[in-house]
Amino acid sequence: MNFSRLSGRAVLVLAATCTGTAWAGAECSVASGRERMLLVELYTSEGCNSCPPADRWLSGLHAEARSGQLLPLAFHVDYWDYLGWRDPYAQARFSVRQRASAARAGTRNIYTPQVIADGRSFDVWRRPGSVRDAMRRAVERAPGASLQLSVKANAGGAELVYSVEFAPGILSGEIFLARWESGLTSSVSGGENRGVLLRHDYVVRDWIGPLAGRSGKHTLRGVPGANEGWALLVYSPGGAELLQAVNLAGAACAMTGGAA
Repeated sequence: MNFSRLSGRAVLVLAATCTGTAWAGAECSVASGRERMLLVELYTSEGCNSCPPADRWLSGLHAEARSGQLLPLAFHVDYWDYLGWRDPYAQARFSVRQRASAARAGTRNIYTPQVIADGRSFDVWRRPGSVRDAMRRAVERAPGASLQLSVKANAGGAELVYSVEFAPGILSGEIFLARWESGLTSSVSGGENRGVLLRHDYVVRDWIGPLAGRSGKHTLRGVPGANEGWALLVYSPGGAELLQAVNLAGAACAMTGGAA
């Protein structure tokens, strides 16, 4: 990769025509651009009756996500599970991540729904224009890394291939892969949302890392579907700052000749 030659936004490349299973029989890749992507983290739970509006808000960021300017990720936490409903998407490590992210954002308070954008508390998420303003601030700082992520499907499954090139003056960072899934539903039969049908998008199902080396491969369990995606995220040492991210969505890869 040449750090200086990439376009402003992430660029999606299709090496073959994809089918309805998104990546079946194809290679699909994405490269980061000169603009730094905004990461929006939503900490949520199906056991929290104030969370569905935030879940719907995150789902509404599809256009921004597809543009390559924003990466929305929903981390379902597990500390609501004792109140009569166990969130099927919750993971204990996401509760740990929330505490660490909140501390880096300058607060010890954790709650749901809690939104952190670009490493900062984002309590204004309900305000019209707040996401646009946050995206504008994100691109004011140059990215600290250039990224490339691809998925290669074959008869036995698929594998992710990633590579990272740090910007001049940056010697290292922490590299993570995230698998997210959209179009999820739950018919809740207990807890604060009893009797409610909940819908979720951009739910983090796997969080892998920190990865060793600036390039590598990760074998996938089967071929991803059109409602799934993978993101590559690179942080400064200790996770204090997101240097850059790219997002490879199955829905985009499934479109013939499409672009992110």
